[in-house]
Amino acid sequence: MKRFTGMPVASQKITILSVAQAAGVSVGTVSNVFSGRKSVNPDIRDRVQKAAQDLRYSPDLAAASLRSRRSRTIGLCIPDLGNPFFGDLLRQLNRVLENDGYRLLAVETREDGALEPEKLAVLCANRVEGIFMVPTASWTGTGAEGIPIIVIDRVRQGEPLPSVCLDNAGAVEAAMSHLHALGHRAIWMVVNSTLLWNSQLRVSAFLAAADRLGIADRVEVVQSGMAPQDMAIVLADHLQATTPPTAILTASGTATLGTLRALQDCGLVVPDDISVLGFDDVVWMEVLRPAISVVRQPITAIAAQAWMMMQTLMVGGTLTEAHVRLPATLLQRDSTQPMIATERKVSHG
Repeated sequence: MKRFTGMPVASQKITILSVAQAAGVSVGTVSNVFSGRKSVNPDIRDRVQKAAQDLRYSPDLAAASLRSRRSRTIGLCIPDLGNPFFGDLLRQLNRVLENDGYRLLAVETREDGALEPEKLAVLCANRVEGIFMVPTASWTGTGAEGIPIIVIDRVRQGEPLPSVCLDNAGAVEAAMSHLHALGHRAIWMVVNSTLLWNSQLRVSAFLAAADRLGIADRVEVVQSGMAPQDMAIVLADHLQATTPPTAILTASGTATLGTLRALQDCGLVVPDDISVLGFDDVVWMEVLRPAISVVRQPITAIAAQAWMMMQTLMVGGTLTEAHVRLPATLLQRDSTQPMIATERKVSHG
């Protein structure tokens, strides 16, 4: 009876040696492929992976990590997986880690600071080698002693831990300069909560830019809540109770969503009645008509920078720069237009 040598016999135990023999390489080379080391020649890597697939071999990563005392797993503590910005951040971090043979383990605090110790404990129990932390407003900076932590996005003033985030002040300054150049003077900033550290920075930069531009008496900050539906109600009530602005700058993607809902509920048209400039770039913002002008955060660069810093910390190295601030990109689309120099009549009906 002929035996097909490309497939294992049912009773035969497939091991790493089986893969090495099928690929014509050493066991050490196969181990290097499965551990994600970049030093392996791409052609040899492909040959090993194909042999493993043909043999239906699955490496025991858990056992390997116990032997090496390394989990090759990095934790991510994130406030809200439903927030598109955090979803994009998770994807980008996962991508850069996978390229180096690491895995990402994400936990969600649901914007509840009371859950953070529990979630960090889960990551520690899974023997993560480092943690990327996007904190809630009540985070104290503790909960994972002995493990490298890099704070992303929401960075406290005077943050003692290494951090990577947007240059919030520069981003808001660029946004305000853009709206001012279009002729807008009555501008509102819609923000989720000023308890969040990045929101505090954006509000401060908004007020500073208004003062510099000489329009401090015509701007306003509207704090409207964390959920888009709540934000829409608060903002709609405010729009109907006072004279609307000519432009709105939102401080987050969720704030943009809530703002658009409020404007629709009030019968106001973007950009004919009010120009809208949003923070964060989400797919629907470009697909929507009118397409939404945005301050786009460099999420790919943030993830890459955070991973580079984490790799340094994991080997006991010293960071040359502990706090990195990356610039935003302003994309003008259809939702911002020049201010029409005529009296606008807006019905609150």
